[in-house]
Order: sequence, then structure tokens, then C-alpha cells
Amino acid sequence: MVEVFTIGGGEYIVNVFNAVAAWTGGGGYRALLRVVMVLGFIYALMAVAFTMNVRAWLNWFLGSSLIYSCLMVPTVTVKVTDRINPSLAPAVVANVPLGLGVMASFTSQVGDWLTRTAETVFVMPNELNYSTNGMIYGSRLFDMTRNFQIRDAEFSTNLQMHFKNCVFGDILLHRKSLTVLSQSKDLWRDLAPGSPARGQPWIARDGSGMSSQIVTCEQAYNLLSAQWVPMIEAATSLWGKEAYTRLSTAQAAAKLKQDIPVVASAFTGSSGDYTSTMRQMTAINAFMQARDGMAGGRGQPRSTPSLPPAPTSRRATPTIRSRSRR
Repeated sequence: MVEVFTIGGGEYIVNVFNAVAAWTGGGGYRALLRVVMVLGFIYALMAVAFTMNVRAWLNWFLGSSLIYSCLMVPTVTVKVTDRINPSLAPAVVANVPLGLGVMASFTSQVGDWLTRTAETVFVMPNELNYSTNGMIYGSRLFDMTRNFQIRDAEFSTNLQMHFKNCVFGDILLHRKSLTVLSQSKDLWRDLAPGSPARGQPWIARDGSGMSSQIVTCEQAYNLLSAQWVPMIEAATSLWGKEAYTRLSTAQAAAKLKQDIPVVASAFTGSSGDYTSTMRQMTAINAFMQARDGMAGGRGQPRSTPSLPPAPTSRRATPTIRSRSRR
């Protein structure tokens, strides 16, 4: 038995080995191979007869013997080891041609050794290693967090209203610096405390149904701050399944909570936990959506006053009659 190492994609490699084993294990394939070798032998005999070059026959004999007797006919069992998915099943494929199995095992072991040696020399967090989560895992996960949104309709609406009615007002009144906000490591904390002089619509959901009222920006900020952590916890399972489709819901949520702080620290330099990191990401996403909504909204049409129609003169036009002379 030979072992083939891979980092991700173990299922595809197993399927390829199974296809090759089924193709080469059939009697039709070996019969076709024998026919081709007989034709090659006839061609070698004709070459020797007309050119007296004995090496043509020798080359055919050595080549056909090597291909048929050493590489194609003998088979070997291949075990596929996926570093990312150790529980890969099925991982053992029988009746793989010896040449393919040995070559794949040798090249994969060399690549696996080089990868592990490089990761030992260039020290990085375990979550960002190639042998742990595959190629550019940190970049892919960080880009994915930019699309994470809280799906609760009332919370999202109240948050959008807060940005449009309160945050943008503070920016336009120069109470908040857009440069400071764009460089903030914790955007929601730097937006505090909210103005008590301005208000926004607030939608609440309770046991009796929906209610709407006007609250100050300061009250809205405190209400949103209290709801944000439960909303993130409720959406974690959904975000985990979006990021790790092959894991169960519990495993995906646990892996997301473990890897998000590491990736955020590597790319942004922040040192927050999972909740603060996801609050930062969702706050940025909501801010950008509110900005796009404000920029794409239609303004009030400017009405052009119309002039009243000019009065019509009803004076009779004199009629000039000419008399013809006789």
C-alpha cells in the first residue's frame, strides 16, 4: 500500500483513482493494450527487415515490457490522506496501476514535506497555515466576513435609520470626523453616545405585535448596543454554514468563533474577541449600505413656477370694405 498526501480536495483525488482503477481493471482495456503492442511488434519487425536496425526491435521489447509488465498490469492499493479532512471516507482505493500510484505517492510526499518544513521556518498562526485550512484561507475568510449581515428585519431597519438620521447628521455637522471613523478599530464604540437633540424612527416587536415610535439618537444607540450581542450569537450558526458548508452547524459555528479573531488580528491588527470583531464587521457593512442608500435616493424634484397665460384680447378687428368703382 502506498499513501498519497493532499491538502484539501481529497474526495476528488479518491474519485479519480476509482475511475482509473475501474477503467484499467476491465478486460477490454488490457485487450486493447495487447493489440497495440502486437501492432508495434509488427512495425518493429518491418523496420528490422528493411533497415537491418536491430535496435528498433530492442526498443520495442524494452518499452512494451516496461509499460505492460511493470506499470500497467501490476496494481497497488492507494490510501489518500487529506490534511484538512482527516476523516475522509472512503480513503482507500484498490487496483490502481503501479506506475500511477507510486508516482503520485512520491510527488505528494515531497510536496507535503516541503509544506511542513516551510511552515516550521515561517512561523504563522495555526489557523492560517496552508496545511491546516488550505490556500489563502485567511484572505478568503476575511473577504467573506464583509458580506455577513444580521438578518433580523427590525434590528436592521433600526440600524439603518440610526446611520441615516443620526450618524450622517453628526458627520455633516462636523461632530464626527469621517477620517477618524474610517480608521476606527471599533466603529460602533466611536459612534457613541448619540445626540439627544435629534431623533429617529424606532420599530419594536413584542408579544402584542409591532409598534413604532420616535426616540432620540442617544436612546437608539443604547437600545442597539443592548441588542447587538444577542443578534450576533443568533446569526453565528448561519454565518458558519455559509463559510463551512461541509461541516455540521455546531462545528461550523465553533470554527468560525475560533478563526475570526485570528484572521482579523492578522489583517487589521485588532485584538478583540469574536463578538467585538463581528460587531465591527457588521457595523461597517451597515454603514456602507446606509451610505449607498442615501447616495442612491431620489431628491425632491425642483418645481419650476409656471407663468399664467397671457390674457386674450377680445376687441373686434375692424373690417375694411372696399367699394369697387364702376
